[in-house]
Amino acid sequence: TLRALSLPAEGELTPHPISLYIQDSLVVSLQESLEDRFAAIEADVTQSTGRVRSLGADYLVYLLLDQLLEQYFALLEHLGEQVGDLEEQLFVAPAPARLQEIHTLKADMITLRRAIWPLREVASRLERGDAFPLQPETAIYMRQLYEQIIEIMDTVETLRDMVSDLMELYLSS
Repeated sequence: TLRALSLPAEGELTPHPISLYIQDSLVVSLQESLEDRFAAIEADVTQSTGRVRSLGADYLVYLLLDQLLEQYFALLEHLGEQVGDLEEQLFVAPAPARLQEIHTLKADMITLRRAIWPLREVASRLERGDAFPLQPETAIYMRQLYEQIIEIMDTVETLRDMVSDLMELYLSS
């Protein structure tokens, strides 16, 4: 079970559990939210386009996880922009309303970190072939996936440090 994240127009990140069941040539994904995060992949599978049908269930699992990571990267980019904008605002006008924004960003970083850590373990197990055997073609993709997760974790830690710096900047102002 993994966590997809969405960022509402106002407020903190919202986690949405996604469960994957994998057995032999079968992959079942269950989502609690109405947002279909895997629509493009589903279209590839049903239209029999791309490599997904020829490479099997392990490649499909890779595609699903990769799609989830793309969403994480988009969230990180958005949150990074928010941190930069807030930093500029704190230099210009350190108003008390900015404190709430700092706390929201801090909560978002915690939520993101809690979502990515289990994914790291899942990707590690998949890469090693502990969960189910990987085809050699897919093993390369799983390794790249694991490296992307590490990159996301590093970015989250950097953003968390930046948010802490924002708090210090606010307090010193």
